[in-house]
Amino acid sequence: RSWEQMVGASLLEIAPATRGAEVLALYATALESGEPFTISDFEYPPGSGRRFHVRTSPAGEGVSVTWHEVH
Repeated sequence: RSWEQMVGASLLEIAPATRGAEVLALYATALESGEPFTISDFEYPPGSGRRFHVRTSPAGEGVSVTWHEVH
């Protein structure tokens, strides 16, 4: 997806396989606590073998999420 398609979109629009995933609970925790968190080795989509470093930080009334693929 392009940058323009992702900015302002919901996570479930961009990455629908995260529905029901542990990572959604962590996003909610970051939002409620105001504390950032990092997942060093997150597989997405499940079973794909693709791994990501995920960082979430509070941003205004929501959270900012960055994903970087690791090899």
